[in-house]
Amino acid sequence: MACEFSLTFPAETRRGVEAGCAALDEVDRLEALLSVFREDSEISRLNRGDGAVSDEVYQLLRWSTRLAAATGGAFDAATGALVELWRSGRVPAGGEVADALERSGSRHVMFHDGSIEFLRPGIQFNLGAIGKGFAIDSALRRIRPRSALMQGGRSSLRAVGEWTVEIGEPAFARVRLRDRAMGTSAATYQPRHILDPRTGRPAHGVLSATAVAPTATEADALSTAFYVMGEAGTRRFCEANPRFGAVLLLPDHRVEAIGNVEVMR
Repeated sequence: MACEFSLTFPAETRRGVEAGCAALDEVDRLEALLSVFREDSEISRLNRGDGAVSDEVYQLLRWSTRLAAATGGAFDAATGALVELWRSGRVPAGGEVADALERSGSRHVMFHDGSIEFLRPGIQFNLGAIGKGFAIDSALRRIRPRSALMQGGRSSLRAVGEWTVEIGEPAFARVRLRDRAMGTSAATYQPRHILDPRTGRPAHGVLSATAVAPTATEADALSTAFYVMGEAGTRRFCEANPRFGAVLLLPDHRVEAIGNVEVMR
């Protein structure tokens, strides 16, 4: 996850420091399970061919593959080969992209009663698009606050109770959250390219995509999907799935609020 997490409580909260420490301990625990930058993490072992994972990781990855199908591949966590290819910052050749695409995609993953099988050599999971959100959800379940705002980096957050939060630096929109989560994908939040898993190349079409959802895991993943889908695809998805909302910053700097989201005017 490689980012700072913070937890904000109302001033009258008792034992906030203790709760905050417990929440951050949970984040550390999940970092050790999910980070591709730790050789001993469950995800790293899985990517090396060890299909045995904990139920916690199994359920997260199974959910991620269902979301990949629901978004038509605009979000896909089984794209570690593509992420690795573009991480250097150089523009890869067409043949390199084609090769990485052959080694990417949730359609090449099979789930068997607690174990995971890759149907093609070279498939890798990278949870950079959902790890922060999943950690936030897990941390808040552990401490069960009456009111709190937890953030992971500048791009993922979840509100318990009612909070108003800003999108962008400088802010271009303010959103009221009531027991909901928000995730934002934009070039300013991710130094590397935001890749379209369907083409293997950087996505384009919007400047920033924010998803609002019941959980931070969903919001984190859907912000990436909405960035890839663009305005028309995001609108279709939110119309078909009314639990979710979006705020898009378009290339002409128009701000479009879509679906189940409360933007402060």
